[in-house]
Amino acid sequence: MRVEGTLHDDPLHPFELEVREKLAVSTSPLDELVQKETKGFEHKKLRVTRAKLTRLSKEGAFTSRQKMYFELFYIERIPDKEISERLDVSRSTVRRFRQEIFCVLKRFLSRKEAVRSLLKFAPSIRLTSTQKLIFKLRYRQGLSVAEIARNLGRRASAIYYVLERIKKKFS
Repeated sequence: MRVEGTLHDDPLHPFELEVREKLAVSTSPLDELVQKETKGFEHKKLRVTRAKLTRLSKEGAFTSRQKMYFELFYIERIPDKEISERLDVSRSTVRRFRQEIFCVLKRFLSRKEAVRSLLKFAPSIRLTSTQKLIFKLRYRQGLSVAEIARNLGRRASAIYYVLERIKKKFS
């Protein structure tokens, strides 16, 4: 009986040691295929997520400074330390902007969800022609209240009032 690898001077032949090491670290072709597929899936998922975030940033969810930080964080993928050195700000400022961007995205997405639910129930609610027009301009075309007021020749407060009445009908 031979005891392997118990002493410093291993009685195994160097060839046997090399084979044993190769067997210990070798992976099967199936493992390599699974690893490649997983890596490809994660890369695709990351690309899709980055595209969605970029679209949100273009929809006006951020201030100009937040947009700059967003591009450094998520588009260029620069670490916080390097951003703080590049912009000559503290690392806590960089972290604060990362948190602000997260909160803005969260708020923006929840607002989009609310609009989706409004649009889902819109056909079943009876609205006047003015309410339909304002609803369409606000939620389907995405115009601001000021733009709607300017287009219709009304005050912004009147548009807010109509939008509030529409929301009451949905609840």
